[in-house]
Amino acid sequence: MSLSDVQKSILIGTLLGDATLQLPGTCRNPRLKFSHCDAQREYLEWKVSFFENYFVRPPRSRIHRNSKEWWVCSRTSPDFGIIHGSFYGSGRKAVTPEILAQVDCQALAVWFCDDGTRTKVWQTRDGVSHLHLKLVLGGLTLTEYILIQNWFAAKGWVFKVDDWALQHGLNSVSLWFGKEMSVLLKAYIQDSVPECMKWKLGASLVLPPNGSVRLEEAQKER
Repeated sequence: MSLSDVQKSILIGTLLGDATLQLPGTCRNPRLKFSHCDAQREYLEWKVSFFENYFVRPPRSRIHRNSKEWWVCSRTSPDFGIIHGSFYGSGRKAVTPEILAQVDCQALAVWFCDDGTRTKVWQTRDGVSHLHLKLVLGGLTLTEYILIQNWFAAKGWVFKVDDWALQHGLNSVSLWFGKEMSVLLKAYIQDSVPECMKWKLGASLVLPPNGSVRLEEAQKER
């Protein structure tokens, strides 16, 4: 048994985000672990539904940092071996060019569901607030941050880098997508985002009249 293309995409996307592949004890093969806050239990169950053959126990709850969360671990399996090697070849979970080369629309959608968010930005030019999307990266090396930024830039995604947290001792960097680019990003990934997480995309983000052309070009390039 091997992973399907959809399973691989979801696995790559969520490993870029919150998930982990663990090697328990002296086991040769890794196991997959998901954990999410109580409000995202449905999202966790959506992920599990794609890997049902690997999970023998349902998600369980616990209190973590004074908040309720849900977590679940799969059985160990050699099917996770190749992707584990790509992410953990250095001994820790790391982002590499090999991994980013495998990021497709589904993987990007799951990555955004894990680490993305929406935020309002006040524009003094027109006196109204606009909804922007951003991807929050954390726990990486400077080399990995630059690698991810270069990958997005090479794909044509225009963004601004907010490294305030990194400059103040917190290992986190945010990629802010502008108004138009947020609309295009939403349109690109929204069909691959589960219903329970579409709130992150913002209902007010809609394609402008020429946006359908830009989206078609973006989809062809990706």
